[in-house]
Amino acid sequence: MKKSLPVELSLSISAMIIAIASITISIWEGSTMRKHYHLSVMPHLNNTFTVDDSSSTKNASASFIINNNGLGPAVILSREYFIDGNKIDDSKNHFSVKILEALNFDNTAGSRFSSIPKGTTISAGDNLKVFGLYFSNRESFYRQRMKLHDRLSFIIKYESLYGEQYEVSHNMDKIKR
Repeated sequence: MKKSLPVELSLSISAMIIAIASITISIWEGSTMRKHYHLSVMPHLNNTFTVDDSSSTKNASASFIINNNGLGPAVILSREYFIDGNKIDDSKNHFSVKILEALNFDNTAGSRFSSIPKGTTISAGDNLKVFGLYFSNRESFYRQRMKLHDRLSFIIKYESLYGEQYEVSHNMDKIKR
């Protein structure tokens, strides 16, 4: 003779199994959503070096640009600039003048520099010109544009809204810190 479980006990065990499964699924779903939220505000800064020698402009130019290709804003924590491995003091005014003096290029028609103070926020999809030179002489431009690329180094540290830290750099393998 086979004994069967009382109906109340069977229902209680079934209810507990369903409750434990529901809690497990809720925890898993919460973890997945947290990962999704982190990714939805993750910045990703890239640097590019662009040259413009189009015939439509009188001056040719070479520039470093930072692009935020991520989904969220990047909050700048720090930045450092180097010419030929020597750190440039950017705490004082006329920073672009100091870079020009250190580079000692001829036939420069001007420069463009964007200050990136600590705490600056670069929104998703935005870009920022870090430093650029305009040359009044195309021959000088062709001779010196890659020297700018090779001699200027920088590192920019930034974080996401969740406080996760990242960095973007150019030529930092040449710098001994």
